[in-house]
Amino acid sequence: MSLTIWLVILVPLAIFAWLVAQAMPSPRDRQLGRLRARARTLDLQVSLRQLKDPDPDPASRVSGGGRVRDAKLDLAAYTAPLRLPAGVEKRHAPAWRVCRMRHHAQEQYDEGLPAGWRFDLAELPLREPVLAELAALLARAPEGTAALEASAREVTLCWRERGEADAVDEVAALLADVVAFQLARAAESAQRERAGAGAAAGEDLAGSD
Repeated sequence: MSLTIWLVILVPLAIFAWLVAQAMPSPRDRQLGRLRARARTLDLQVSLRQLKDPDPDPASRVSGGGRVRDAKLDLAAYTAPLRLPAGVEKRHAPAWRVCRMRHHAQEQYDEGLPAGWRFDLAELPLREPVLAELAALLARAPEGTAALEASAREVTLCWRERGEADAVDEVAALLADVVAFQLARAAESAQRERAGAGAAAGEDLAGSD
């Protein structure tokens, strides 16, 4: 057969093979599918989130043309719900977020936290026992963790998904303990509020005598 006929046959086949290869999931896609499927079995919600990079690589801060970039991180957010008990309202649960430094871990961190961790939002009572408990939780954060946060509704770990199903099990166990930590802070806040209200009521009664 002539070269032209071979080209007519082979070029479409090559294009078809390339399209099939593009449609096939990559090893990374399969890994992410396994991790997220495991997360769903553990009642974790998985979403994609873009966060401002708290500690970007110096090379990523400036474009080739010399323009300063606002470096971002594309991460997976694994979220566990938080349900406040009766008598504890949303205002009692402190909102907080801690971020991990990747390039300057030994130079940039907040006192009381493990090396590399800094508060991005801190409504927590920053007492030593609270910080020590939080530090112990952060020490368990899996490789690739970029941020850990909590609110009155949920707790979330943002990370560059690594490992296999056992890594997701560790994330789920950590988030369960962060939920317990957050509930304890909310209960403490509600108790302080009730104690303050009781003291104020006692002062009012004393003043009326």
